[in-house]
Amino acid sequence: MSRRRKTSGADAVTDLVAKLPWWVGVVLAVVAYVGLHRLAVPMAATPLQPGQAGALVVRTLIQSMASVGQYLIPFFCLLGAALSAYRQRERRDIRPKRTP
Repeated sequence: MSRRRKTSGADAVTDLVAKLPWWVGVVLAVVAYVGLHRLAVPMAATPLQPGQAGALVVRTLIQSMASVGQYLIPFFCLLGAALSAYRQRERRDIRPKRTP
């Protein structure tokens, strides 16, 4: 049996976006940045009520992941879009020229 190559999440995102038209990758990068940037905005300091520690930890974890993801996910989307544009250009150049 053949072994499957282990891929990371970054490889998966880049490969998926590379299969789409290049402009879709650019749009996904912009949408990912805007969406994650809204989540990454630091929250205002509020007094902690009893029983709210869990919610604070979850909110802080989401904010921390969004702070990093707002740059990484668009980067991999743009990388996939560039790969898609490169492949599209290669396919266009390979086509035989029509002669009259």
